[in-house]
Amino acid sequence: MNATTIKLKKGPDVTADKVQLKELISKRDTLWLVRIFSFALGAVWLTDAIAKFAFVTPSMIPQMFTDAGTGQPAWLQGWFSFIVQQGTAYPSVILYGTAVLETFIAASFLLGFARKAGYIVSILVGLGIWVTAEGFGGPYGAGSLDTGTGNLYALCALVLIALNATYGNDIYTLDNVIARRFPGWRKIAEVAPGPSKGASDGSSRSAMKLSRLAALLYGVVLVASGSIALFFNLSAPDSVGLTTGTLLALGIAEILIGAFILTGTARKIVYMSGALLTMLVWIVIQALGGPAGAGYTDPGSGIVAALGILLLLSLNKAHGTDPYTVDAVLERRFRWWSKVAEMSDVRSNFDVFAPDEVVEAANAD
Repeated sequence: MNATTIKLKKGPDVTADKVQLKELISKRDTLWLVRIFSFALGAVWLTDAIAKFAFVTPSMIPQMFTDAGTGQPAWLQGWFSFIVQQGTAYPSVILYGTAVLETFIAASFLLGFARKAGYIVSILVGLGIWVTAEGFGGPYGAGSLDTGTGNLYALCALVLIALNATYGNDIYTLDNVIARRFPGWRKIAEVAPGPSKGASDGSSRSAMKLSRLAALLYGVVLVASGSIALFFNLSAPDSVGLTTGTLLALGIAEILIGAFILTGTARKIVYMSGALLTMLVWIVIQALGGPAGAGYTDPGSGIVAALGILLLLSLNKAHGTDPYTVDAVLERRFRWWSKVAEMSDVRSNFDVFAPDEVVEAANAD
């Protein structure tokens, strides 16, 4: 059997088989993907924070909350009356408190600092914005194309939690540097210690279930967005500046991609297609989220949706075959199906060697 000599920073060289080396390389590649996409998401959060400091004043907050409640169903009016009261009473606290929290989230994602806290705060702030200033993405009518942005921020954080639970320590973060000196820091930085407490496929079953939940919710959001785009605009596509054919293609594509993500079918292809579609929506329809001006608060939902799907792609690479998907059923029947379903065919123990301890690996046939 072919073997590989792995040189470590500390201790003697070790010999491993090709499978172990493949696992190590897969882990390192996935952590790079996670860091890149986390950095991009952090940049989006930083844009949000800067926008609130630069383009929003406390006097705008009550009107934002009032606008969010206009046209909403009668059974939600009590909620919007409450938030308008809070916006009127504490506009500065709401505006600058949100901006400060967004700055913390941005720093957490950009630097890989206090990640567990950053993920939790991201979920709370994202959902908080979604249920207040965004009015649950509504009120829905002509011109509506999606369910909002705040819920997507929360879903991105949920995917990152699943990734953190899969791998535990991420060597490409500031948390890793701090935890080397102060081991107790991991309680703030890590959701879980990684695969050492998990199943034989190298990731905990709880992380697998969490990733499936994140994908399921993401699928629901995309199906809902496509359905909203068609239902409210198909009779008058000019309301969103699209032709009937373009709108129909966009809505059907979102519904199909969402359904495939929801069920875990052909995930690799669908994730790539979904990221491309949502990025095109952001560039072409949302005009990169601009222009920035008075009242500008975020760069738009398209870029957040694209990054969330790319994070799901990273989860796919992290887990290999996911037993909680349609893909797993198809792969058992058709082995070639993994080519369209999986970013990685690694399924065994990821914690054989720590990537940050490896100097190099060379064939030793």
